[in-house]
Amino acid sequence: MVQTQLGAVKQLREILMWRVWQTLGESLFFFRRHFFVLAGLLAPVVLPFFVLSEYRTLAVLHGDDKLTAQDPWVMVVNALVGVFAGALTTLYTVAEIDGDLRSRTDLMRGALLAVPALMALQLLVFFAFLGGALFFIVPGFWLLACLLPASVYVVAERQPVPQAMQRSFVTFRPMAWELLMALVLAFAGILMMGLLVTVAASLITGLSSLPLRVLLDALTETLCLLLSQFLQVLLVRYYDRQRQPGAVESGL
Repeated sequence: MVQTQLGAVKQLREILMWRVWQTLGESLFFFRRHFFVLAGLLAPVVLPFFVLSEYRTLAVLHGDDKLTAQDPWVMVVNALVGVFAGALTTLYTVAEIDGDLRSRTDLMRGALLAVPALMALQLLVFFAFLGGALFFIVPGFWLLACLLPASVYVVAERQPVPQAMQRSFVTFRPMAWELLMALVLAFAGILMMGLLVTVAASLITGLSSLPLRVLLDALTETLCLLLSQFLQVLLVRYYDRQRQPGAVESGL
């Protein structure tokens, strides 16, 4: 009896890992195929802000008090740029999966409109994660996996933040560990790629003049931001899988 139960658990784990790698592979295929389109959408918007950020950093290092005083505002703008990039990636990915041809202007407008709700969502998810991690209400990372897909509901379906969080928790709770494993593996891959890009860029910028260094550092940050959008593509893939008729929820 015990051996039968252990065999069933082992089989479930093998199925779970197969589903993780399958979804990662599908997401990676989509990301590679649409990488330059996403770059064309995001780079013209985010690159100027990263140039400003790098210029601010050099100004701080050289003791420019006027620019140093504006430093917090630039950091806030950079955070908003990151949220906007995630919203734009979500809209584009959902539109491509659904075969919904949307113009660049429409995508930009939709992403901008979603930014305030996404900022509120990120704060709520962060505090929920702290509650789960610090007070052991539930495992923090498990709760994080349940709530992260809420961003897709906010952007793609324009649901209010509380409703999106509730729907995400109910929908992804049975498969939270699977989604968490996929996110961890994806994050590890992005981290490795980001480190390689950063090291390569540092070797080049070390031999460059200051203006060129600012531009190259900004391009590096833009590329790292583009690589991080793979996580958003992965979330959309799981969202799409769960909205299919007869979707099977899995978990251990």
